[in-house]
Amino acid sequence: RNPCAISSPTTGRICAFTINNSFTPFRRIQNICVFCSPLCGGNLEQIQNTVVNTIADAGGIVCDGAKPSCAAKIATSLQAAILSHKMAMRGLVFGSGEGLVMDCPEDTIKAVGYVGRAGMKQTDVEILNLMIGKIKIEDIEK
Repeated sequence: RNPCAISSPTTGRICAFTINNSFTPFRRIQNICVFCSPLCGGNLEQIQNTVVNTIADAGGIVCDGAKPSCAAKIATSLQAAILSHKMAMRGLVFGSGEGLVMDCPEDTIKAVGYVGRAGMKQTDVEILNLMIGKIKIEDIEK
């Protein structure tokens, strides 16, 4: 874990947090979430809830290797991060058992990392098969 602290230029508050070192496809989004809440005066719990809310909201985004659509996915994720921040600042957070949400923020991050690392292996293969034409759309069962 990497302990970090940031100081809000508007409030002067210093907020500490940790980010798990495991790979997650949401590393950039988590960073956005973590910086958004303290800059608006959020406390540690609100920061953690922003991360959990964002994973609950945007956890289903699939990387398909299509470069132009990556920008749209980043924009969608950023919108999710902003919504999640607003929810957290109002005391709203998704609960354990709702999708990828676990008992604590760090376990939620681990869960999405696991899905990205292990759960997406076959999905990656199938996406590539579609992209290179190995699988024909007309051959897919309805």
